[in-house]
Amino acid sequence: MRAFKRGIQRLSRWAIAIALLPLLWVLVHQVASMAASVAAEGYRSWWLYLAGILLYIGVERLISRPMRLYIIGHELTHAVSGLLSGAKIHSIKTGSKDGEVQLSKSNAFIALSPYVVPFYAIIVVLLYAAARHWWNPPQVLPTFQILLGFTLAFHFSLTFAALHGQQSDLKVVGFFLSTILIAIGNSLILGLLGVSLFGKTPSLRRFIMETGRQTTTIWLKGLGFDKTVKRFNPPAAKPSPKDQTRWTR
Repeated sequence: MRAFKRGIQRLSRWAIAIALLPLLWVLVHQVASMAASVAAEGYRSWWLYLAGILLYIGVERLISRPMRLYIIGHELTHAVSGLLSGAKIHSIKTGSKDGEVQLSKSNAFIALSPYVVPFYAIIVVLLYAAARHWWNPPQVLPTFQILLGFTLAFHFSLTFAALHGQQSDLKVVGFFLSTILIAIGNSLILGLLGVSLFGKTPSLRRFIMETGRQTTTIWLKGLGFDKTVKRFNPPAAKPSPKDQTRWTR
């Protein structure tokens, strides 16, 4: 009986993962298409982000991966997501090679959140918002851009490295579904940053609407509902000005 339940559970996880593949493809395509818009703004809008990315790559290649720092952020993200899920924290342990958080319960959100949430990048964004509100010196914007590039490179590099290891977190919903969910989450993070940081990328509303429209179109075509697809796939609207204020203005 247990073997039968495990088989059904494994089959359902694979079915969910396959169903989510169109969403992942659309998000990756949306993010990739923003590259031309970002390039059109000129190098002054993005070169400091790139400098931060290259700075992190230099630290990792020439010195070492900051594993202790990653583990601290990793375990704290588990802890925060646990609190948001109503779990109680029993203990937190961090070291130079591994760490552990003991919680009263676990779920997919708690297990996978460190692989999606860029912990230190969020801290940088919050500090930048506070500095702009309370202080706002001229150096705050370039410092923010460099640090955001650095922390995002840190997140993506060490997340990729962690996925190649024997991570017990990925066993909660299975490696395949976990990988799909992590890829979707990180693509969504990049998309939201793209529409927030740059003026010529789509607005947040357009990004969400286009993602939903294209994903629905693929799903309906896959199910063979070709006539229904036409109703969900009207001609694309003309580009409209951004309907939100850029973070970096």
